[in-house]
Amino acid sequence: MRSAFFEFNVAASGLFTARGGLEVTSHNVANAAAPGYSRQIPKERATWPITYYDGRGMVGTGSEVYGVDRMRDRFLDLKYWRDSSVMGEYGVKSAHMGVFEGIFAEMSDSGTLSGFDKFFQSMQDLSTTAGDDSYRASLLQAANGLSRFINQTAGELKKRQREVNAEVAAVTRRISGVGARIAALNGRIKSYEMDGSNANDLRDERDRLLDELSSYVNIETYETPSKDFEVTINGDEFVKGDFSRQLYAVARDLPLARNPGSGARRNPWDAEELYDIHFETGAKLDIYSATLKGRLKGLIDVRDGNNEYFMRGSVSDAESVGNMLVVYADADGRLDIARFGAGDGKRGAITVNDALGLPVELTYDACSFNPALNRYEFQITSHMPALVPNSPVTSGETTSYKGIAHYIDKLNELTRVFAKAVNEGLDRNGAAIPGVTGYVNGFDANGESLNKMFFTAGANFSDYLDMTGENFTVNNELMANPALIAAASGDDGESANQIALEFLELKNFQGLFDEGKLSDYIISVAAELGAGVRQADRFDQYYGDVVVETDNLRKSVSGVDVNDEMMNLVKFQQLYQAASKLINVVDFIYEFTVNKLGVT
Repeated sequence: MRSAFFEFNVAASGLFTARGGLEVTSHNVANAAAPGYSRQIPKERATWPITYYDGRGMVGTGSEVYGVDRMRDRFLDLKYWRDSSVMGEYGVKSAHMGVFEGIFAEMSDSGTLSGFDKFFQSMQDLSTTAGDDSYRASLLQAANGLSRFINQTAGELKKRQREVNAEVAAVTRRISGVGARIAALNGRIKSYEMDGSNANDLRDERDRLLDELSSYVNIETYETPSKDFEVTINGDEFVKGDFSRQLYAVARDLPLARNPGSGARRNPWDAEELYDIHFETGAKLDIYSATLKGRLKGLIDVRDGNNEYFMRGSVSDAESVGNMLVVYADADGRLDIARFGAGDGKRGAITVNDALGLPVELTYDACSFNPALNRYEFQITSHMPALVPNSPVTSGETTSYKGIAHYIDKLNELTRVFAKAVNEGLDRNGAAIPGVTGYVNGFDANGESLNKMFFTAGANFSDYLDMTGENFTVNNELMANPALIAAASGDDGESANQIALEFLELKNFQGLFDEGKLSDYIISVAAELGAGVRQADRFDQYYGDVVVETDNLRKSVSGVDVNDEMMNLVKFQQLYQAASKLINVVDFIYEFTVNKLGVT
């Protein structure tokens, strides 16, 4: 049986429905400029009807707002997160690699090639006046300027590598912080939605955090029917419900006593204490994974990318005794032991397979290469597991990207090859350069055998493997006594100039590097770097445009259009007024019926 005030209840429901619409509209207008806010709409429906008096047909009982939905397209979110990761990666590469573009370029007077040109020009001047010590001093000045420029370039590269390393740590902390906030929101959302409600604003905040997280690292999300929300980063579990796995940056070459979780340098020429990334459980995040994306991927590539120039080989269990591991190198041309820490005190890491076939990282503090047997010998400092004979071994592996590590290596190779050619008349493979004697075979201005190197790597220099762009320098003995500068190859008098003339030919020797002559090498490295920067710029621009387009599509679905909200405001205002009018009419009917009828 219907209530005597049935019509009042129907009209009142209209009031509440209109007011609910006005509340949602006002919330939309208030958050129109809020980042990540999704437009909300009231969910309206007719309330449950009742039957007529005679039991036939039904009569409506009004309306109600039974929930509030947010306008969100999950497909566009997934596309945005995917493209944002790629844009983050190439944005980092474009920004950082652009700084290095001029280092090897054929530049102005302060450039690398110009420094070599000045050195050879001074050599030519000496060849015409071999007996004049002032020209020897001028040559030394040019050589010293060249070495200082290379030292400065190497130092700048190391400085940039440390700066990128610091950014790796900052991004790692930020990823952990965002993960913790997502986990906290998961708990609040699940608690709020237990009664079937929608925690729209909390979900918006979580999606905004996911937008940010996707720029740092590639993510995937999944929500269970029980409202448990999960996030993975590059396939590793990161957030599950209200729990998140924290990430930590761990310096990889600290002494183990100070940092038990540390590893070893990937490249012996790397700056000290570069970071690996560990979960709080100690497990490593695979920062060299081929599927990794985002700003983190860009930073790792820029910092560690060595163009996959690393040692590959197979382990010999039979010849490995005690802590010495014998590895036979693969015949792939990658046998330059200088890249893997030759000599004592050069700490590094190699990866081998244990008896179960699982990869294990071993650290070493000494390494040598036996060219006759084509094998490496590593002095292992970590625990040596049981090994599988002939299983693969790698050392120095990072990524195929040409990052700072690659260009430090290129600079080191430039100094080693050039110094060996000047000192001994040998090319990069140790073969004699036709017609070039070398300074160690020269004679000083008095015709006495010199047997001294022109370029060294410090006072105790004995092996070109120890020479880098940082320690490349002119022999201090020559700097102290310019008269020792060799210009002749025999006791032909102080005006003899054979060696000086030979080194003028060295400048144009086509077999000095794989790329050709000295200038070809420098120009090729500069072109390589320039091509890498242009590629990063193009990808950054392309994916930037894609992300903007996707975000615009998201906003067309989720964004608040103030004009539309003003129309809704008018609509709900009119509905409210109509419901109010209905109440007034019903009130008049009841008032007239009760108080007026029958009155004389």
